[in-house]
Amino acid sequence: MVQGGLFNATSRALAVLDHGDYFGNSDIPVYVLNCTYPLVPDEFEEFCIDKRGVLIVEEGQPEFIEQAVNTYGRLDILVNAAGVPGGSRPDGTGSPKIDEQDLEDWNRVMDVNSTGIFLGMKSAIPEMRKAGGGSIINISSIYGLVGSVTSAAYHLSLIHISEPTRRTPI
Repeated sequence: MVQGGLFNATSRALAVLDHGDYFGNSDIPVYVLNCTYPLVPDEFEEFCIDKRGVLIVEEGQPEFIEQAVNTYGRLDILVNAAGVPGGSRPDGTGSPKIDEQDLEDWNRVMDVNSTGIFLGMKSAIPEMRKAGGGSIINISSIYGLVGSVTSAAYHLSLIHISEPTRRTPI
């Protein structure tokens, strides 16, 4: 179950895990919502009725882990897919180099891209351990692996996504 804006990233993640292709076809049913708040209980229950497990992908973390555990008894998968780019140079032309980066914008990017990933993982891992394991999919971009002279906050925040993904055991 994903918000409409997260469907492409979720499709790519499923393709990487050999559960689908890059065109949105998947052997795992995906229910796309254009608006997720409030969830429509009847639609949600109908989608879930014959499923062994359901993955809910949301932007932000409004108690969804607790809701999943309380509803389904366990948490098996977490997908972190929120991200924001950095702002522009002081003169409005392009993205800033590190020495041009505004601290307020730096903190905004890090809060969403880095701290958001951290909080999702911190909340999910104890529940996954109780369940005997699980999977965390942190969606980033190529800019977590390669850099450029601009977009300093964005590029560095993506490193904070790729490294914990590789180094955090459940």
